[in-house]
Amino acid sequence: MGSDIGATVILHVQPGAKRSDITGLHADALKIRQSAPSIDGHANAALLQFIVGLFNVPMHQLELKQGG
Repeated sequence: MGSDIGATVILHVQPGAKRSDITGLHADALKIRQSAPSIDGHANAALLQFIVGLFNVPMHQLELKQGG
């Protein structure tokens, strides 16, 4: 019997940075600098890949609720 555990993480993402990394807090959000540009969804796709690697979760368990 599995249990569904979920979490919502509020992020402030700065696209177009030199490299992707976590830089701290921005108000009530975790601030992430993202190396991908915010063109044609590249930053969103790269952000999800960054989170997959960072938290070791499968891509199918992630959902981008806002941002585009």
